[in-house]
Amino acid sequence: IIQTATMAALFLVMSFVSLWRISLAHPTCGMDQLPRLGLQLSTSAFPERHRRDSSTNQDFGDKRFKVPSRSKPRVRTSECTRYDSNEFLGYGYSECYIPEVIETYQKLSSWPAVDLKAAVVALEGAGGEAYVTDAQMNTAMSAVSDEFEAIANISFQQQRALVSNNALFNKYDQINNGKGIGTDDIGTFLADISSEVAIPTNGKDRAFHSYIFITKMDISIISGICFPDIMMLEVRPADHEGQISSILGNLCIVDYRYFLSAGDAGADPSSRGKVTIHELGHSLGLLHPHSGVDFTSNTLANNFCLSGGAKTRNCRVSADDVDDSDKGDMLSDTAPMPNMYFVNNGTSGAAARSYDTDDCQAGSDFPEDCSGRDFERASAMSTNFMGYAVDVCQSTFTAQQVARMQCFVDRYVEDQRRASPAAQLPVVLVQPRYKKSSSSSITVEWFPPLSLLRGTDGRPTSLPSSRGLEFVITRTPAFSNGRSQVVSGSTYSYTDDSVTKPLDGYSYTVHAVLNGVDGVIGSSERASKYKSGAWLPTSSAVSLISAILIIAYTM
Repeated sequence: IIQTATMAALFLVMSFVSLWRISLAHPTCGMDQLPRLGLQLSTSAFPERHRRDSSTNQDFGDKRFKVPSRSKPRVRTSECTRYDSNEFLGYGYSECYIPEVIETYQKLSSWPAVDLKAAVVALEGAGGEAYVTDAQMNTAMSAVSDEFEAIANISFQQQRALVSNNALFNKYDQINNGKGIGTDDIGTFLADISSEVAIPTNGKDRAFHSYIFITKMDISIISGICFPDIMMLEVRPADHEGQISSILGNLCIVDYRYFLSAGDAGADPSSRGKVTIHELGHSLGLLHPHSGVDFTSNTLANNFCLSGGAKTRNCRVSADDVDDSDKGDMLSDTAPMPNMYFVNNGTSGAAARSYDTDDCQAGSDFPEDCSGRDFERASAMSTNFMGYAVDVCQSTFTAQQVARMQCFVDRYVEDQRRASPAAQLPVVLVQPRYKKSSSSSITVEWFPPLSLLRGTDGRPTSLPSSRGLEFVITRTPAFSNGRSQVVSGSTYSYTDDSVTKPLDGYSYTVHAVLNGVDGVIGSSERASKYKSGAWLPTSSAVSLISAILIIAYTM
């Protein structure tokens, strides 16, 4: 438990500490403050969105990527992702943060299972003692993998190692008076450990999706942190302590007491091993349910209603901002939650009346938002892996969180970071539109399979190659010849003029075929009337990808 004096000091440095996943029992990292590392998502020269050319490593403006059709006009997704507390990662700068993409993945009847490669590295302590054994690493990571596989069809194949360079650990432990690695030294520590285990400096040479370093941390402040994979950022973070710009991720540090579970030798009694799940969730694009939420704290003399959890008023999240895909964690099936680190909790008395950790239920004294409204889904959301509730209460991902993780795998995880290569191209986002009810045709548009948007080093560059690629369009009711329509891989729209009213009676699927192998087939999408601001390209494939590139990462 963090003592009152420590918590008061923590408040004074909140601009940095809010970076981490913090609970009363153990704080960990969520990247809510990466702007302090200098990550920039726009400049006066490139006011739209910039991307990084993988061959020249130079930024350039790209006007093809626009606000998606279902973003609310009053608060654009780009506004909240660019200026809100999530901006460090560029949430809102990856196709996997577009509502239509998430809905497409959510509606899939099946998604090809994937086994991601993870390197798990344990450091020895100051006296040469091993904080965790190889057997403990295997057990803990197997439990983590089982959770992801059961919920999201994602598993982790682990390669384990013990690092005996205790001089490396000693340096940081002594700096922090024997408490373990502190927050001020995380950047330099990651640079040192990256060198120690020889993580390739070129992203395309990396063989693992994630690196998880198990060591001793200053758990009065933090018990876990994860730095973003540079491959998933449009703009590199600026140099921080001379190191960050050269670090490739996903690099995670987890304190050994929270990597293990209660009952394991050395584990914290409150731990259930959920810190690692939380951090790996961030490595797959998930945000905190409390992102941008303003509320009345009941553990510190800190008024979030005055300070604001978001940088712009339009992006602040209230208790009634449910089913909202343009604020908070930008998913419509997660509800706003207070940061549970600042919520009193316990098993009896006043603490339990706030949040009862016996039954994981919000009580009568649970915090309210700034307008005095209750967080009506507080109990349900407190069980989410991406919040800061105590480990014993964490057990779930929502359907859209699963969809986003699966999207991130398709979009960013190259074959060398998987246990086996992807057998199919991913699902295709489809949007059939007609301009008005009296129209005599329907325009069907689609997004390329997201895996084809990777550049040579994982960053987006240009539109994908059409070599060996075709798109197959299927209609309900069927086309008059009874066959699907097939177009070349350089085409991203199709005009169907063989329709009669009512036009909303037609629905379409589009799937990719690469060298004769069918890609994943999504659900059928019903044609709808085009509305101002909808996603409708004005010309060829160059303007087709009308979406915000959101390259993201949270810790």
